[in-house]
Amino acid sequence: SRIRKVIPPIAGIDVSVIAALLIIEMIRSFILY
Repeated sequence: SRIRKVIPPIAGIDVSVIAALLIIEMIRSFILY
């Protein structure tokens, strides 16, 4: 929670979105290969 206070909400949302995209790519690679 301390990091949340330092990083702006927009940055936090961007990080969560990037993490979601990375997870989706990992799932895609597992399904394809």
